[in-house]
Amino acid sequence: MRLPRPKMDLHLFTAALILLALGLIFAYSVSYPHAIRFVSTGDPAYYLKRQLLFAAIGLVALVALMYIPLKLWKSAPMMTWILIVTLALLLGVLFAGVNYGRQAKRWLCLWGFCFQPSEIAKITVVLYTARFLAAAGERIRHLIRGLLPLLLVVGMILLLIYKEPHLGATVVIAVTFLVLLFVGGARLRHLIGLMIMGAGGLFYSIFTSPYQMRRLMAWIDPLTYPLTAGYQIIHARTALARGGWSGVGWGRSIEKFFYLPECLSDSLLAVVGEEIGFLGLSFILLTFLFIAWRGLRLAERAKDDFSRYTAVGLSTTLFFQALLNYLVNTNLVPQTGVGLPFFSIGGSALVCFLASIGLLLNISRQVS
Repeated sequence: MRLPRPKMDLHLFTAALILLALGLIFAYSVSYPHAIRFVSTGDPAYYLKRQLLFAAIGLVALVALMYIPLKLWKSAPMMTWILIVTLALLLGVLFAGVNYGRQAKRWLCLWGFCFQPSEIAKITVVLYTARFLAAAGERIRHLIRGLLPLLLVVGMILLLIYKEPHLGATVVIAVTFLVLLFVGGARLRHLIGLMIMGAGGLFYSIFTSPYQMRRLMAWIDPLTYPLTAGYQIIHARTALARGGWSGVGWGRSIEKFFYLPECLSDSLLAVVGEEIGFLGLSFILLTFLFIAWRGLRLAERAKDDFSRYTAVGLSTTLFFQALLNYLVNTNLVPQTGVGLPFFSIGGSALVCFLASIGLLLNISRQVS
């Protein structure tokens, strides 16, 4: 007797749970020194408990989005409200955002709960672009009648995120958007033009922003700025070098004891690499790659264009952000301020990434 086929992509779901479990395991290992020193209660599991709470919320969101009909998300009223709420939250960050010790205001606090609207914007851009491309069809090849209206909306979102400033999220969303345009059939010359404009904007941002310029100079030669802009790069390298092939063992990192800055977020990967080494980091990256591959397979088998573009967009966002975090921590690209999905301490990011997995699983249920 043949067993019934699963109603969702179990391989994708399992891979996501593996990353979530590893993220929670390292959430405690990396964060307990900071919890003991900086949290008033001195509870070493403080950050782990917060991450567990957001993981539970994220799993609820995953299950909900796995069963809510996809046609609801591509309906005009729903997409309009999603877009309005996202823009309102991003505007709220500019006028009433919180910086939490950074040079950028990226958080918005409402009713005692703080979150990053840029994380929500990543999903919004994918859904809006997917709906637009599905409706536009061949019209996307025309600049004025097809591409320009989409550019105005997505460009507004990117501008608001850039003004926080949050260059890392801007880059992740922009790359995902370009990938979707390519898959959606936009003309190559239009894509090249957008990439040239994006590169020009990036260079303008770097050369007009002192702190971004310092990051660029430190990336080129961190030892010239050992106590300032190059400090984080040097200590991330130290952590990875100390980890070697197999790591020093879980919980035995030295750099997390207030040597490596941002080790709860942007630089958490370096601490993980110190503890589980190159082989462990390779396994994690391959798991991200596996999720992206399953997402692209779903796109290939999707029954409608909206589902196809949504699967491509969510897979690209997830994998590219993970890859970018790897490149930053190994100093292959300058620091951009993006966390490692499922690992970096942060509630809104974890919830949104689990929600993205829920949408992918929803698509998989349609093609099973």
